[in-house]
Amino acid sequence: MVQGNIPQEVKWKYEERQNIFDIYWRETNQHWDSDLIIWPETAIPGRSEEIEQNVLIPMSIVAAEQDSNILTGIVVSEAAINVYYNSMLLLGSNQGVYHKRHLVIFGEYYPMRWLLDFMRSYINIPYSDLESGPADQDRLSIEGVVLGLSICFEDVFSREILIALPEASILVNASNDAWFGDSLAPHQHLEIAQMRSLEFGRPMLRSTNTGVSAFINHHGRIIERSEQFKTQSITQTIQGRIGVTPFYYFARVQGLLALLIIFWLIYYGFRHRSAKHQS
Repeated sequence: MVQGNIPQEVKWKYEERQNIFDIYWRETNQHWDSDLIIWPETAIPGRSEEIEQNVLIPMSIVAAEQDSNILTGIVVSEAAINVYYNSMLLLGSNQGVYHKRHLVIFGEYYPMRWLLDFMRSYINIPYSDLESGPADQDRLSIEGVVLGLSICFEDVFSREILIALPEASILVNASNDAWFGDSLAPHQHLEIAQMRSLEFGRPMLRSTNTGVSAFINHHGRIIERSEQFKTQSITQTIQGRIGVTPFYYFARVQGLLALLIIFWLIYYGFRHRSAKHQS
């Protein structure tokens, strides 16, 4: 996993694009012996359409020649119909794309945008009108190993991880926690990722822009982690896992259980109230 450590204030500047790409490519060139090289969320600034010929296709060709694969965060665009996705793109020997399903309100989309246009002059977040990816998407895989992908805070929600299971044997989360600076949030986000690994009994590969990137085993324990605010790569040999945990079944019915508890509390409340009136 490559941690680019690109400051948020320069990440979307056009004149910084080449430098950002050079950082990731320089680190990547040291790891062509890896089956999978992961870049974090929106590692490549810019839209897929505008950089496809000059960047994405050459990247894919080189990765395939090296018998490897690059999984990178990028904004996938369909500009003709004004549609943009926060995505992970798989390039090289294997190819595919995953579009983020669970978008962050006010960060990636504005609800009732027609009522909130006045906020444009106060909040300037690139690509803040993103589309949600479809619920049913083709799973990305490396030589038959299925990946369960999530982007940013999708890994906060067990139900988002559940979608890829039980087929996925390895979980991958790509994030950009640079928004939170040197606060507790990146560390909390890492702990959340650890919880998802523990719940579903799967290793998690967590790739971030400024840290904390980490390899997490299927028990939720950190095998290796990066330093924050440092350009670096970390590598590990990861064994995928199959099967399901008890939590897998609980996660599938937890919504129904919550409704049953609510109905029971309402029923119990009415019964208790009626009993008091009768007495």
